[in-house]
Amino acid sequence: FLYIYRMKKISYSQFSLYHQCPNRWKLDYVDGLRKYEQSIHTLFGTVMHETIQSWLTVVYEQSVKASNAMDFNAILKEGLVNGYKQSLAEGQQHYSNPEQLTEFYNDGILILDFLRKKRTSYFTTKGTKLVGCEIPLEIQVRPNINFIGYIDLVMFDEVNKRVKIYDIKTSTSGWNKYQKGDIGKTAQLVLYKEYYAKQFSVDVESVDVEYIILRRKLNQDLEFAPKRIQTF
Repeated sequence: FLYIYRMKKISYSQFSLYHQCPNRWKLDYVDGLRKYEQSIHTLFGTVMHETIQSWLTVVYEQSVKASNAMDFNAILKEGLVNGYKQSLAEGQQHYSNPEQLTEFYNDGILILDFLRKKRTSYFTTKGTKLVGCEIPLEIQVRPNINFIGYIDLVMFDEVNKRVKIYDIKTSTSGWNKYQKGDIGKTAQLVLYKEYYAKQFSVDVESVDVEYIILRRKLNQDLEFAPKRIQTF
């Protein structure tokens, strides 16, 4: 009975963990030994997601001018500080220090400033509307088992009548060819595309997907330095 109860909802993170190690998945999700602990990387990723989603909501639902007035420095700092304090209040031990938090904050500002400057290369407003952020998915995949998830961003191209699903990833230096070829990493948007189409009665062939990968560090030794934003 407990096993069936725990398996009523399955997420991409479960799929990914099972892909890596079925036994570890069993320990976490069947035996109930899973324990979540925040890290500087997960904190940074959460705050960057929230900041970009808030910014794009202003871009599409208010105006580009209003979005340019947003103070990324204050928003990012507040998010990191409050997020860190919250994890400590929930009983977690210190997992970072002021120097490291400052480093991640500075990296985040560089990413956000680049994204705002180059916005039209990634998020055009011409003929495009924001469907939503953190759109919930829940659809039955087997009796008593639902797949659940939250989509970072969904856009609709009103000219070509196409839906585009985005997933935002934070990364130290971006994805290499091996990471791009890892089904455990890339399958997330394949699943989201399939289940989004089913849940909202959309032709799956009219749905495009894209990862937006935020690079914290750039290798300046390369002949052509990479951009802060990598798409895949």
